[in-house]
Amino acid sequence: MDRIGQKEKRFFGKELSFFAWHEISRADLLLLTLAAGFCFLTMYYSDITITSRFSLTLWDSLFDGRLLSFYDNALASGVAPEGAVYDIGIYAVFAIWGLPVWILRNVAGLDPMSVGSLLWFKLLLAVSVAACLRLFWQIAKELGYTKTVRAYASLVFLTSATLFFPVMVAAQYDIIPLFFILCGVFFWMKGEWKKFLIYFAVAATMKPFALLPLAVLVLLREKRIRRILLYLALAVLPMFLLKGIYSLSAGYRASCGSFLTTMLPMLLRVSIHIDNVDMSLFAVGVIGIYIFAYWRKDGESAVQNNRVAILVLAGIWAVFCLFVEIYPYWSVYLTPFLVLVVLMCGRDCHVTLLLDLVLNVCMTAVFVFQFEWVYGGERTFSYLVLKPLYESLVRAGGVLPVAEALRLLSVDILLPAFGAGMAAAVGGIFLCAGWRLARGEEEESFLEIWHIRMRILVLHGWIAACLAVFVFSFKR
Repeated sequence: MDRIGQKEKRFFGKELSFFAWHEISRADLLLLTLAAGFCFLTMYYSDITITSRFSLTLWDSLFDGRLLSFYDNALASGVAPEGAVYDIGIYAVFAIWGLPVWILRNVAGLDPMSVGSLLWFKLLLAVSVAACLRLFWQIAKELGYTKTVRAYASLVFLTSATLFFPVMVAAQYDIIPLFFILCGVFFWMKGEWKKFLIYFAVAATMKPFALLPLAVLVLLREKRIRRILLYLALAVLPMFLLKGIYSLSAGYRASCGSFLTTMLPMLLRVSIHIDNVDMSLFAVGVIGIYIFAYWRKDGESAVQNNRVAILVLAGIWAVFCLFVEIYPYWSVYLTPFLVLVVLMCGRDCHVTLLLDLVLNVCMTAVFVFQFEWVYGGERTFSYLVLKPLYESLVRAGGVLPVAEALRLLSVDILLPAFGAGMAAAVGGIFLCAGWRLARGEEEESFLEIWHIRMRILVLHGWIAACLAVFVFSFKR
């Protein structure tokens, strides 16, 4: 029988069925709902205000018969001086979701920057989280975990700061391509290669990061060079086709060209110097993982093969997050895979869950300092329901960023420790899971509700810090 901690599970009250596929107490659900609801209604990052308006520009371009001039129109719109910097896939998803806003803007004069409009676009991200959660559940089932373990693991995934903050605080949209990546992983496990390639092809039209796990999965299953090249070519064809079409636009070259010029060096900047040569840790890690994936042959157990695939996918994202100067919202790519790796540790799952929590806290702390305008910046509350209070603070002298408040408390001196904590946590999780996989163990995982409660407390701790700084700014 699964050890699910009956005493702990009922500590806050009567057990409550949630979406008919896992159980959580009413108090736990209330605390999680309050954290999600508060962040959803109050916190925002300016990037989505630009992308959402450009999605309306996409409709304007379509109905004006100038769809291929979208990037030119975006650049000329004055919404952002750099224009539309993402590939067309992201704007297409936002445009489909934002069609009601576009209609109301043209019919009733709705302001796309109104609180209602912005919340509608943020709702797209919450829906994407729910879709990813469902895929997470299905992938965990393919890995051989029981319903109880899948239920608790889903809550761990949902309450991870590396997922929660990018979506509910920064309102960033890497969660959308993550959904298509998870779809691709699921169909890879089911052996449906056409759907696997299609979903990864769609994800790549939004963010090229999808190519990292795509190559891993192809190399794990296929060893013939010609077939490998064929599958990779089919998956990247839509992305390159769209890039080729839109590259005819001067606006695309001006916007996305400069963006790529900025992004690509970020992949290679973290390096070690050996014999007068700078070796990118990201490149070395990725190449090593690809070699392992190509070298590794499937075993007899489908569950074991799927678990190895998840471990390798988590490895590629861990290398990405640790050795690339990533933006904070890119951490969503690592989260589901690392939680699934944690489950592979069997009876040691309690320890590795704590290590995963350490990773979440340390990574978030680093992001708060390095990207203070994203998490707890002076404009965090300037767009949604706390906008009137924020504007009164601006008139009174401004809002203190959370990072600045933490610097006053000398917390920033712990940044090296946070970085070391991230590396140690990831290393511990992978060592434990890798050791068990090498031994062929498929031991059941033990998860208890206090793991989720600790994560919920972290989320409320963040809210308390933001509100404390907000109140302090009023009193200055």
